[in-house]
Amino acid sequence: MFVCRRTANGVCWGVGRSRGELIESVVERVLAAFVEVGVDVGVGLDVETGEMFDVALEVGGECVVAVVRVSVGVRDVASLRDLACSSVLPLFVAAERISEGARADLRDCGVGFYDGQGHLRLFLPGLRIDSSVTATLGSRSPSTGVLAGEVAKEAAIVLLGAPRAIVGVRELARVLNRAPSTVSAALDRLRGEGLVTSRNEPLCPDLFWELAGAWRHETVSLAEAPSLGQAARSGRLRLGLGEGGETGDRALEPVGWALTDTAAAAAWGMPVVAASNYPPDFYVPSRMFVDRAVSILGRPGPGEERGATVSVSPARLVCTARVMRPSTPWPTASWVVVALDLARDLSRGREILERWKPPLGVERVW
Repeated sequence: MFVCRRTANGVCWGVGRSRGELIESVVERVLAAFVEVGVDVGVGLDVETGEMFDVALEVGGECVVAVVRVSVGVRDVASLRDLACSSVLPLFVAAERISEGARADLRDCGVGFYDGQGHLRLFLPGLRIDSSVTATLGSRSPSTGVLAGEVAKEAAIVLLGAPRAIVGVRELARVLNRAPSTVSAALDRLRGEGLVTSRNEPLCPDLFWELAGAWRHETVSLAEAPSLGQAARSGRLRLGLGEGGETGDRALEPVGWALTDTAAAAAWGMPVVAASNYPPDFYVPSRMFVDRAVSILGRPGPGEERGATVSVSPARLVCTARVMRPSTPWPTASWVVVALDLARDLSRGREILERWKPPLGVERVW
Protein backbone atom coordinates (compact mmCIF):
# COMPACT_ATOMS: atom_id res chain seq x y z
CA MET A 1 0.00 0.00 0.00
CA PHE A 2 1.14 3.53 -0.76
CA VAL A 3 1.97 5.11 2.60
CA CYS A 4 2.06 8.81 3.37
CA ARG A 5 0.41 11.24 5.68
CA ARG A 6 -0.41 14.93 5.49
CA THR A 7 -1.97 17.25 8.04
CA ALA A 8 -3.17 20.81 7.72
CA ASN A 9 0.02 21.90 9.54
CA GLY A 10 2.61 19.88 7.68
CA VAL A 11 3.67 16.75 5.87
CA CYS A 12 5.37 13.59 7.00
CA TRP A 13 6.15 10.65 4.81
CA GLY A 14 6.46 6.98 5.57
CA VAL A 15 7.81 4.18 3.44
CA GLY A 16 5.66 1.44 1.99
CA ARG A 17 4.79 -0.58 -1.05
CA SER A 18 3.13 1.14 -4.04
CA ARG A 19 0.04 -0.39 -5.60
CA GLY A 20 0.75 1.41 -8.84
CA GLU A 21 1.44 4.82 -10.26
CA LEU A 22 -2.24 5.61 -10.69
CA ILE A 23 -3.10 5.04 -7.04
CA GLU A 24 -0.03 6.93 -5.90
CA SER A 25 -0.76 9.91 -8.14
CA VAL A 26 -4.46 10.18 -7.36
CA VAL A 27 -4.07 9.60 -3.60
CA GLU A 28 -1.44 12.34 -3.50
CA ARG A 29 -3.92 14.74 -5.08
CA VAL A 30 -6.67 13.67 -2.70
CA LEU A 31 -4.47 14.31 0.33
CA ALA A 32 -3.51 17.74 -1.01
CA ALA A 33 -7.17 18.59 -1.67
CA PHE A 34 -8.25 17.79 1.89
CA VAL A 35 -5.34 19.79 3.27
CA GLU A 36 -6.44 22.76 1.14
CA VAL A 37 -9.84 22.79 2.85
CA GLY A 38 -8.19 22.52 6.26
CA VAL A 39 -9.00 18.90 7.08
CA ASP A 40 -6.47 16.48 8.54
CA VAL A 41 -6.12 13.44 6.32
CA GLY A 42 -3.93 10.39 6.08
CA VAL A 43 -3.78 6.84 4.82
CA GLY A 44 -5.45 4.40 7.21
CA LEU A 45 -2.68 1.88 7.66
CA ASP A 46 -4.55 -0.26 10.19
CA VAL A 47 -7.63 -0.82 8.04
CA GLU A 48 -7.92 -3.95 5.92
CA THR A 49 -9.16 -2.88 2.48
CA GLY A 50 -9.44 -6.32 0.91
CA GLU A 51 -9.64 -6.73 -2.85
CA MET A 52 -12.63 -4.42 -3.40
CA PHE A 53 -10.95 -1.19 -2.28
CA ASP A 54 -7.67 0.45 -3.20
CA VAL A 55 -6.86 2.39 -0.05
CA ALA A 56 -8.30 3.43 3.31
CA LEU A 57 -8.22 7.09 4.32
CA GLU A 58 -8.55 8.77 7.70
CA VAL A 59 -10.40 12.04 7.12
CA GLY A 60 -11.01 14.32 10.06
CA GLY A 61 -10.63 11.37 12.41
CA GLU A 62 -13.11 9.20 10.48
CA CYS A 63 -12.15 6.22 8.33
CA VAL A 64 -13.37 5.73 4.76
CA VAL A 65 -12.48 3.19 2.10
CA ALA A 66 -11.61 4.48 -1.35
CA VAL A 67 -11.52 3.18 -4.90
CA VAL A 68 -9.21 4.84 -7.42
CA ARG A 69 -10.16 5.11 -11.09
CA VAL A 70 -8.85 6.82 -14.18
CA SER A 71 -12.36 7.99 -15.05
CA VAL A 72 -15.89 7.46 -13.78
CA GLY A 73 -18.96 7.83 -15.98
CA VAL A 74 -22.66 7.49 -15.36
CA ARG A 75 -22.53 3.81 -16.30
CA ASP A 76 -20.08 3.17 -13.47
CA VAL A 77 -22.24 4.63 -10.71
CA ALA A 78 -24.52 1.60 -10.28
CA SER A 79 -21.61 -0.70 -9.41
CA LEU A 80 -20.12 1.94 -7.11
CA ARG A 81 -23.48 2.33 -5.36
CA ASP A 82 -23.63 -1.44 -4.84
CA LEU A 83 -20.08 -1.37 -3.49
CA ALA A 84 -21.02 1.41 -1.07
CA CYS A 85 -24.02 -0.60 0.15
CA SER A 86 -21.84 -3.65 0.77
CA SER A 87 -19.20 -1.74 2.74
CA VAL A 88 -19.24 -1.24 6.50
CA LEU A 89 -17.23 1.95 6.07
CA PRO A 90 -18.25 4.95 3.92
CA LEU A 91 -17.07 4.75 0.30
CA PHE A 92 -14.99 7.47 -1.33
CA VAL A 93 -14.36 7.58 -5.10
CA ALA A 94 -11.13 9.18 -6.33
CA ALA A 95 -10.53 9.58 -10.06
CA GLU A 96 -8.64 11.60 -12.63
CA ARG A 97 -12.01 12.56 -14.14
CA ILE A 98 -15.61 12.10 -13.05
CA SER A 99 -18.22 13.17 -15.57
CA GLU A 100 -20.78 15.83 -14.67
CA GLY A 101 -23.61 13.30 -14.69
CA ALA A 102 -21.66 10.80 -12.58
CA ARG A 103 -20.95 13.49 -9.99
CA ALA A 104 -24.65 14.27 -9.78
CA ASP A 105 -25.50 10.57 -9.37
CA LEU A 106 -22.82 10.07 -6.71
CA ARG A 107 -24.29 13.02 -4.80
CA ASP A 108 -27.73 11.46 -5.01
CA CYS A 109 -26.55 8.15 -3.54
CA GLY A 110 -24.42 9.78 -0.85
CA VAL A 111 -21.00 8.64 -2.08
CA GLY A 112 -18.10 11.04 -1.56
CA PHE A 113 -15.72 11.79 -4.40
CA TYR A 114 -12.71 13.70 -5.68
CA ASP A 115 -11.73 14.28 -9.30
CA GLY A 116 -8.72 15.82 -10.97
CA GLN A 117 -10.73 18.84 -12.11
CA GLY A 118 -10.95 19.99 -8.51
CA HIS A 119 -14.26 18.68 -7.17
CA LEU A 120 -14.20 17.41 -3.59
CA ARG A 121 -17.24 16.15 -1.71
CA LEU A 122 -17.53 14.05 1.43
CA PHE A 123 -20.23 14.02 4.10
CA LEU A 124 -19.41 12.26 7.37
CA PRO A 125 -20.76 12.67 10.91
CA GLY A 126 -19.59 16.13 11.98
CA LEU A 127 -17.88 16.79 8.64
CA ARG A 128 -19.43 18.23 5.47
CA ILE A 129 -17.16 19.05 2.52
CA ASP A 130 -18.48 20.17 -0.86
CA SER A 131 -15.81 22.38 -2.39
CA SER A 132 -13.85 23.29 -5.45
CA VAL A 133 -10.16 22.89 -4.81
CA THR A 134 -7.04 23.99 -6.64
CA ALA A 135 -4.58 21.51 -5.14
CA THR A 136 -4.74 19.10 -8.08
CA LEU A 137 -0.97 18.84 -8.58
CA GLY A 138 -0.76 19.25 -12.31
CA SER A 139 -4.25 18.12 -13.32
CA ARG A 140 -6.10 20.43 -15.62
CA SER A 141 -8.42 23.09 -14.27
CA PRO A 142 -12.04 23.37 -15.42
CA SER A 143 -11.13 26.36 -17.59
CA THR A 144 -8.71 24.21 -19.61
CA GLY A 145 -10.91 21.12 -19.79
CA VAL A 146 -11.40 19.10 -22.94
CA LEU A 147 -14.68 20.94 -23.70
CA ALA A 148 -13.41 24.42 -22.93
CA GLY A 149 -12.77 25.10 -26.62
CA GLU A 150 -15.49 26.27 -28.98
CA VAL A 151 -14.81 23.63 -31.64
CA ALA A 152 -15.02 20.80 -29.10
CA LYS A 153 -18.38 22.13 -27.92
CA GLU A 154 -19.66 22.35 -31.49
CA ALA A 155 -18.49 18.83 -32.32
CA ALA A 156 -20.19 17.52 -29.18
CA ILE A 157 -23.47 19.25 -30.07
CA VAL A 158 -23.51 17.71 -33.55
CA LEU A 159 -22.64 14.23 -32.28
CA LEU A 160 -25.25 14.38 -29.51
CA GLY A 161 -27.85 15.55 -32.01
CA ALA A 162 -27.48 12.29 -33.97
CA PRO A 163 -25.92 9.82 -31.52
CA ARG A 164 -26.32 6.76 -33.77
CA ALA A 165 -24.80 8.35 -36.86
CA ILE A 166 -21.21 7.66 -37.88
CA VAL A 167 -19.73 11.04 -38.74
CA GLY A 168 -16.31 11.41 -40.35
CA VAL A 169 -13.90 14.24 -39.62
CA ARG A 170 -14.33 15.94 -43.00
CA GLU A 171 -18.11 15.70 -42.88
CA LEU A 172 -18.15 17.18 -39.39
CA ALA A 173 -15.75 19.91 -40.48
CA ARG A 174 -18.12 20.87 -43.32
CA VAL A 175 -21.08 21.04 -40.93
CA LEU A 176 -19.13 23.21 -38.50
CA ASN A 177 -17.37 25.24 -41.20
CA ARG A 178 -14.08 24.53 -39.46
CA ALA A 179 -10.72 23.24 -40.63
CA PRO A 180 -10.57 19.42 -40.64
CA SER A 181 -7.31 19.49 -38.68
CA THR A 182 -8.96 21.54 -35.91
CA VAL A 183 -11.97 19.22 -35.75
CA SER A 184 -9.71 16.16 -35.74
CA ALA A 185 -7.72 17.54 -32.82
CA ALA A 186 -10.91 18.25 -30.86
CA LEU A 187 -12.17 14.71 -31.48
CA ASP A 188 -8.83 13.27 -30.41
CA ARG A 189 -9.12 15.09 -27.09
CA LEU A 190 -12.71 13.91 -26.59
CA ARG A 191 -11.64 10.37 -27.45
CA GLY A 192 -8.76 10.58 -25.01
CA GLU A 193 -11.18 11.52 -22.23
CA GLY A 194 -13.45 8.58 -22.99
CA LEU A 195 -16.29 10.76 -24.27
CA VAL A 196 -16.23 9.68 -27.94
CA THR A 197 -15.53 6.28 -29.49
CA SER A 198 -12.97 5.50 -32.18
CA ARG A 199 -15.83 5.82 -34.71
CA ASN A 200 -16.72 9.31 -33.42
CA GLU A 201 -19.85 8.07 -31.66
CA PRO A 202 -20.78 10.02 -28.51
CA LEU A 203 -20.67 8.10 -25.26
CA CYS A 204 -23.98 9.01 -23.71
CA PRO A 205 -24.89 10.34 -21.24
CA ASP A 206 -21.31 11.18 -20.22
CA LEU A 207 -20.63 13.53 -23.15
CA PHE A 208 -23.89 15.41 -22.57
CA TRP A 209 -23.26 15.98 -18.87
CA GLU A 210 -19.62 16.87 -19.42
CA LEU A 211 -20.72 19.46 -21.98
CA ALA A 212 -23.39 20.73 -19.60
CA GLY A 213 -20.68 21.29 -17.02
CA ALA A 214 -18.73 23.44 -19.49
CA TRP A 215 -21.81 25.27 -20.81
CA ARG A 216 -21.47 28.77 -19.34
CA HIS A 217 -22.56 32.19 -20.51
CA GLU A 218 -23.31 35.65 -19.19
CA THR A 219 -26.93 36.82 -19.42
CA VAL A 220 -27.84 40.47 -20.05
CA SER A 221 -31.39 41.69 -19.38
CA LEU A 222 -33.15 44.00 -21.85
CA ALA A 223 -35.97 46.45 -21.18
CA GLU A 224 -37.83 45.37 -24.31
CA ALA A 225 -38.05 42.22 -26.38
CA PRO A 226 -37.34 42.48 -30.12
CA SER A 227 -40.42 42.60 -32.29
CA LEU A 228 -41.12 40.71 -35.50
CA GLY A 229 -43.37 43.52 -36.65
CA GLN A 230 -40.63 46.11 -37.02
CA ALA A 231 -38.49 45.27 -40.02
CA ALA A 232 -36.20 48.31 -39.73
CA ARG A 233 -35.43 47.63 -36.08
CA SER A 234 -34.99 43.91 -36.79
CA GLY A 235 -32.38 44.82 -39.38
CA ARG A 236 -30.54 47.08 -36.96
CA LEU A 237 -30.57 44.35 -34.33
CA ARG A 238 -29.35 41.86 -36.96
CA LEU A 239 -31.86 39.21 -35.91
CA GLY A 240 -30.96 37.19 -38.99
CA LEU A 241 -34.56 36.60 -40.11
CA GLY A 242 -33.80 36.93 -43.81
CA GLU A 243 -36.20 37.72 -46.62
CA GLY A 244 -39.82 37.13 -45.71
CA GLY A 245 -38.76 36.98 -42.08
CA GLU A 246 -41.45 39.36 -40.91
CA THR A 247 -44.42 37.73 -42.60
CA GLY A 248 -44.28 34.60 -44.76
CA ASP A 249 -42.03 31.60 -44.89
CA ARG A 250 -38.65 32.06 -43.30
CA ALA A 251 -35.47 32.11 -45.35
CA LEU A 252 -33.13 32.57 -42.42
CA GLU A 253 -29.81 34.30 -42.82
CA PRO A 254 -26.75 32.14 -42.10
CA VAL A 255 -26.34 33.65 -38.62
CA GLY A 256 -28.62 35.42 -36.18
CA TRP A 257 -30.43 35.37 -32.86
CA ALA A 258 -31.50 31.96 -31.50
CA LEU A 259 -34.33 31.48 -29.03
CA THR A 260 -33.34 29.34 -26.04
CA ASP A 261 -34.21 28.38 -22.47
CA THR A 262 -37.87 28.34 -21.32
CA ALA A 263 -39.62 29.59 -24.45
CA ALA A 264 -37.47 27.36 -26.66
CA ALA A 265 -38.09 24.39 -24.36
CA ALA A 266 -41.81 24.92 -24.82
CA ALA A 267 -41.30 25.11 -28.59
CA TRP A 268 -39.59 21.71 -28.47
CA GLY A 269 -42.47 20.23 -26.48
CA MET A 270 -40.62 20.03 -23.19
CA PRO A 271 -42.98 20.11 -20.17
CA VAL A 272 -42.30 23.67 -19.00
CA VAL A 273 -44.92 25.89 -17.42
CA ALA A 274 -44.71 29.49 -18.63
CA ALA A 275 -47.17 32.21 -19.57
CA SER A 276 -47.50 33.21 -23.22
CA ASN A 277 -45.88 36.57 -22.45
CA TYR A 278 -42.90 35.03 -20.64
CA PRO A 279 -39.79 37.08 -21.53
CA PRO A 280 -37.82 35.30 -24.27
CA ASP A 281 -34.16 34.42 -23.92
CA PHE A 282 -31.81 34.59 -26.91
CA TYR A 283 -28.31 33.58 -27.87
CA VAL A 284 -26.46 36.03 -30.10
CA PRO A 285 -23.22 35.47 -32.06
CA SER A 286 -20.91 37.97 -30.33
CA ARG A 287 -20.58 40.73 -27.77
CA MET A 288 -21.21 43.27 -30.51
CA PHE A 289 -24.76 41.94 -30.81
CA VAL A 290 -25.28 42.32 -27.06
CA ASP A 291 -24.07 45.92 -27.10
CA ARG A 292 -26.30 46.71 -30.08
CA ALA A 293 -29.33 45.13 -28.35
CA VAL A 294 -28.71 47.18 -25.20
CA SER A 295 -28.38 50.42 -27.17
CA ILE A 296 -31.63 49.80 -29.08
CA LEU A 297 -33.81 47.94 -26.54
CA GLY A 298 -32.38 49.41 -23.33
CA ARG A 299 -31.79 47.94 -19.90
CA PRO A 300 -34.58 47.57 -17.31
CA GLY A 301 -34.49 50.11 -14.51
CA PRO A 302 -34.45 49.27 -10.78
CA GLY A 303 -37.54 47.23 -9.92
CA GLU A 304 -38.57 46.87 -13.57
CA GLU A 305 -39.12 43.46 -15.10
CA ARG A 306 -37.00 42.40 -18.04
CA GLY A 307 -38.47 42.27 -21.52
CA ALA A 308 -35.95 39.68 -22.76
CA THR A 309 -32.39 38.49 -22.22
CA VAL A 310 -29.44 38.03 -24.54
CA SER A 311 -26.26 35.99 -24.09
CA VAL A 312 -23.23 35.46 -26.27
CA SER A 313 -23.51 31.84 -27.38
CA PRO A 314 -20.81 29.52 -25.94
CA ALA A 315 -20.32 28.14 -29.47
CA ARG A 316 -20.79 29.74 -32.89
CA LEU A 317 -22.86 26.78 -34.10
CA VAL A 318 -25.74 27.80 -31.81
CA CYS A 319 -26.46 30.85 -33.95
CA THR A 320 -25.72 29.25 -37.33
CA ALA A 321 -27.81 26.09 -36.94
CA ARG A 322 -31.15 27.59 -35.94
CA VAL A 323 -34.43 25.86 -36.74
CA MET A 324 -38.05 26.93 -37.00
CA ARG A 325 -40.57 25.31 -34.68
CA PRO A 326 -44.35 25.45 -35.32
CA SER A 327 -45.26 26.96 -31.94
CA THR A 328 -42.98 30.01 -32.06
CA PRO A 329 -42.21 32.64 -34.70
CA TRP A 330 -38.60 32.87 -33.53
CA PRO A 331 -35.67 30.91 -34.95
CA THR A 332 -34.84 28.44 -32.20
CA ALA A 333 -31.69 26.80 -30.93
CA SER A 334 -31.32 23.07 -31.44
CA TRP A 335 -32.89 20.76 -28.88
CA VAL A 336 -29.41 19.77 -27.65
CA VAL A 337 -28.59 23.40 -26.84
CA VAL A 338 -31.94 23.95 -25.12
CA ALA A 339 -31.43 20.77 -23.09
CA LEU A 340 -27.99 22.01 -22.05
CA ASP A 341 -29.51 25.24 -20.76
CA LEU A 342 -32.10 23.33 -18.75
CA ALA A 343 -29.48 20.93 -17.40
CA ARG A 344 -27.72 23.83 -15.68
CA ASP A 345 -30.75 24.05 -13.35
CA LEU A 346 -30.04 21.16 -10.98
CA SER A 347 -33.65 20.81 -9.82
CA ARG A 348 -36.32 22.22 -12.14
CA GLY A 349 -34.36 21.86 -15.37
CA ARG A 350 -33.28 18.29 -14.86
CA GLU A 351 -36.78 17.30 -13.81
CA ILE A 352 -38.11 18.77 -17.07
CA LEU A 353 -35.56 16.80 -19.08
CA GLU A 354 -36.50 13.57 -17.32
CA ARG A 355 -40.20 14.12 -18.10
CA TRP A 356 -39.71 15.15 -21.74
CA LYS A 357 -40.98 12.76 -24.39
CA PRO A 358 -38.90 13.75 -27.44
CA PRO A 359 -40.48 14.01 -30.89
CA LEU A 360 -39.77 11.46 -33.60
CA GLY A 361 -36.14 11.63 -34.69
CA VAL A 362 -34.85 12.97 -31.40
CA GLU A 363 -33.04 10.62 -29.01
CA ARG A 364 -32.46 11.31 -25.33
CA VAL A 365 -28.74 11.61 -24.59
CA TRP A 366 -28.82 12.25 -20.84
